[in-house]
Amino acid sequence: MKRLHQLMLESKDRDFRIGPNLWAGLTQVLNGNSIALVGTPDQLADRLIEYIRLGFDKVLLRGFPHLETIEAIGRDIIPRVRARLAQQSKTAVGE
Repeated sequence: MKRLHQLMLESKDRDFRIGPNLWAGLTQVLNGNSIALVGTPDQLADRLIEYIRLGFDKVLLRGFPHLETIEAIGRDIIPRVRARLAQQSKTAVGE
């Protein structure tokens, strides 16, 4: 929690942007883990691939409004991530 608070404070002068497609603005109105992954479906897929490469194997994806956002994630982002991972696997095997 201390690290999140520090990130929020440090990012205030950058409109709460803390990294590529990472926004901490929700920390102003929500408690707890309130860092948002924001951007186009392609940008979000790129970021998720980066996290996978870093070793993350679980990510909590949610948004507001809940139902519409989770439907959009399932429709627009998850297929992109799967396709990119499959393409990377094919490229790695073919090298």
